[in-house]
Amino acid sequence: MVFLLSLPPSNSRVQYTMRLASHRHAFFSFTRPVAGRPARGSSIERAFTERVQSSRNREPLDVPHHTTATGKRTTGNDRWPEADVAVFRERAGDGQTPGPVCGREDKERLQGRGGGGSARAEGQHRTNREQRTEPERDTESHRHRSGRGTDWGLAGLALGRSKPASCPELKLSHYGVRSGRLLFLQSSLFFLTRFLEISGLSLHLHPASARQQVILDHLRPEGPGAQGGRVAPSICMAQELQSKRFQEFDDDIVIVAAFRTALTKARRGGFKDTPADDLLAPVLKAVVERSGVNPAEVGDIVVGTVLAPGSQRAMECRIASFLAGFPDTVALRTVNRQCSSGLQAIADVAASIKAGFYEIGIGAGVESMTKDAMAFDGTPNPKLETCQQAADCLLPMGVTSENVAARFNVTRAEQDQAAVVSHQRAAAATAEGRFKDEIIPVHTKVVDPKTGDETSVVISVDDGIRPTTSLADLAKLKPVFKKDGTTTAGNSSQVSDGAAAALLMKRGMAMRRGLPILGIFRSFAAVGVDPAIMGVGPAVAIPAAVKQAGLELSDIDLFEINEAFASQFTYCAKVLDLDMEKINVNGGALAIGHPLGCTGARATATLLHEMKKRGKDCRFGVVSMCIGTGMGAAAVFERGSSVDQYSNARPISENNYLSRDAK
Repeated sequence: MVFLLSLPPSNSRVQYTMRLASHRHAFFSFTRPVAGRPARGSSIERAFTERVQSSRNREPLDVPHHTTATGKRTTGNDRWPEADVAVFRERAGDGQTPGPVCGREDKERLQGRGGGGSARAEGQHRTNREQRTEPERDTESHRHRSGRGTDWGLAGLALGRSKPASCPELKLSHYGVRSGRLLFLQSSLFFLTRFLEISGLSLHLHPASARQQVILDHLRPEGPGAQGGRVAPSICMAQELQSKRFQEFDDDIVIVAAFRTALTKARRGGFKDTPADDLLAPVLKAVVERSGVNPAEVGDIVVGTVLAPGSQRAMECRIASFLAGFPDTVALRTVNRQCSSGLQAIADVAASIKAGFYEIGIGAGVESMTKDAMAFDGTPNPKLETCQQAADCLLPMGVTSENVAARFNVTRAEQDQAAVVSHQRAAAATAEGRFKDEIIPVHTKVVDPKTGDETSVVISVDDGIRPTTSLADLAKLKPVFKKDGTTTAGNSSQVSDGAAAALLMKRGMAMRRGLPILGIFRSFAAVGVDPAIMGVGPAVAIPAAVKQAGLELSDIDLFEINEAFASQFTYCAKVLDLDMEKINVNGGALAIGHPLGCTGARATATLLHEMKKRGKDCRFGVVSMCIGTGMGAAAVFERGSSVDQYSNARPISENNYLSRDAK
C-alpha cells in the first residue's frame, strides 16, 4: 500500500528523506519546496507513484556508503539494509546527493540533468499536465483553485511484502490545512501507525528515543538556506503519546446496557410473591439480549445482595442465570457490601475486565425484602462492651439517622421537604415516561392474601411513589426511632423488592461490535466513617471518587445519591454544597424505594439513561450511597452516548486522560 500525504510549505530549500528498512520494504520522506518557487504537488505525486509502480530491479542511484547500527558497511546499491534507518539530505543546487528514494529517471524528472533542474522539472510538469485528460486537468485545477496541492510538499510511505509494483495506492495528498506543519506531521504519523495496527501490518522502527532524535536532527538543518522552524522534543514525542492515549481510549471500561425492574413495596407490592431468582433473571436476560451479545461470551456475573443467607442467595442467583439462558460455562458469584452491593458488583466487574481476567462481564444487584427480614440474627459478641465503635455497628439504621440529624442540625422540616421533592420528581418522571428505557417489564403472579387466588400481572411501574405527598401530610407522622426524634416513616426510604444489571466490556470491543456506549466507568471509591453516623458516608466517598477521576465537584453534572434517610441525604448535599437541581432529578429512594442489594445497580441504570437523554449538556455523573456499619461508596461515570475518539462534550482543564476526545 502507498500513502501520499501533503505537508504545508516553508521557505527552506532542504529535502529530507528518511528510509525505514526492515524485512518489508519501506521508505518515508517529506520535502519542503525550493525557495522562490512553489512545489508542484501533482508532479511530485506522480513521480512517487511511478516509483512505486516501477520494477524493483531498476538501477538505484549511487550514494555514499554509510555504517548501519549493527556496524555493517553499506552503499547506496544495498537497496534495503536490514534494521537500519538511513537519512539523506539534499540541498537543491549544492551538489549533495539524495538518498535512494527514486531511480535515475525519477531524479531527471524532478531535477533535470546539468543546470536548470528546477526549470526542467517545471517544464516536465506542464508537459505532463497538457497530456492529461480533461477530467484529470479539471481535478488538478480544482485543487489549485482551492489552494491545495499547488505549493505543498509531499510526505509518503510505501510498504509491501513483495515488490512495490503490486501494492494498492491510497492518496491523502490534499488532507489538512495550510498551517500547523509539525502538528500535521505528527498527526499523519499517528494515523499511519494506527492504520498499520488495524491492518495487521507491522512497521519496525528504532526505539522511541532514537526515532525522536532522528526527527529532531532532520527538522533542524544547518547551513545556508535552511531556515525552517525548530520543533520542540515534546512535539516529537506527540506521536508516541497519542498512540498511548488511543490505546487507553480503547481500554476504557464501558457500560453498553443497564436495566432494572420496577421497584415495589415489600410485603404489599407487585413482587411480594416473586422469589429473588425470578426478579434477577429478566434483567440478566435483557442486558445480553438487547445488546446482541452471546450469553456464552460473558466471563462472569457478579451480583450484589445483602439480606438472604449467603449460600441461599448464591444458589438463587445461579438459578437465575440458567433461567435467563446463560450456559453452565458462565460463572457467577455474589458480593455483599450492604447498601452499596449493587455498585460494588459493577466496580468488581470493571476491575476484572481492566485486569484482563475476562472481556465481558455483568454487574447486578437483587433484593427481596419481602422474603428476607432485615434484622440481626445471632448473639452479640461480649467484647462489644469494650469497643464502642464495634458496638455501634449494631445500631439500628434509624438511630444512626437521628444521630446525624442531631449532630449536624438537620431539622424535621428539611427532612420532610426532601421527601416531598423526591415523591414529586419521581411522580413526574413516571408520568413523562422517563423510566421506560431502563425498566424491564416482569411477568409474575400476585397472590390474594385473603382468598389465595393467583393473578398473572406484568410489573413495569414503581409502586411506592405517592404523587400527592405534602408537607402537611408528613408533619402528622410520629418519629419511629426516638421519642423526640425527627426520623419518620415518611422521610425514610421504603423497604422494597427489585433487581438491576449492567453489561460491561472494553470500549474497543464495544466499538468493534457496533454497540452503543451508554456510559464509561471512570472511578470508584469506598471509604469508612463512624458507624454511629454511617449516613455521612457519601460526603466522604464522593470527593474521593471525584478526585480519583481527576475531576472537581463542579465538573459533575448529575448525582444519584441514595436517600436512605432524608437526614443523611440532606446533610451530604449541604456539606458538599451541591446544587439540588443536579441531585436525584427523577426522585430517589424516599419515593422509589431502597432494595438494599439492588440499589447501587438501580441508581447506575437511572443515572446513565438520564445522562443519555440530556446529551452534551450532561457529561459526568456520580452514584453514591451510605453503607451500614459506617462506610460510604461512590462511582464516577462519563456519558457515552455520543463519545468517540473525535468528539465529545465540554473539555475538563488539566485532565487530558479522562476524555481524550474532548474538543
